[in-house]
Amino acid sequence: WDVLFHVDNQCRSDIGIMLEATKQDGNALYYGSDSIRKNKHAVITAVRQQGKALFHASCDLQSDKEVVLEAVKQDGSALTWASTSLRADKEVVLEAVKQNGAAFRCETRDLSVDKEAVLEEKGLAFRWASDELRADR
Repeated sequence: WDVLFHVDNQCRSDIGIMLEATKQDGNALYYGSDSIRKNKHAVITAVRQQGKALFHASCDLQSDKEVVLEAVKQDGSALTWASTSLRADKEVVLEAVKQNGAAFRCETRDLSVDKEAVLEEKGLAFRWASDELRADR
């Protein structure tokens, strides 16, 4: 995808070229034009391949629940780049934690006290669970 560094803006705005690039590496979205970064189909293609490509999406799409769910299903740590409201959305956080327990570090609502959320992930989530939940046997 680094080859996109060398292409002109017309190619970076071409949906066909950018879809093919993001299928191979979601981070190719970095080189996409603003119109590509605002294109829901292109962004979903990118985050399905590399969840952290959400970083390169437009703010509107970082606030789009469908896009963010796709990103966190691929990489829970993509929650970092979701909008504040989606980092507080229980469904989104549970998906992120299911994929990567460390996603609790990124959420804005304190789900570390939510037993369902902590039990959803079997490893790292316990590290960020509340003391009360850790003591619950």
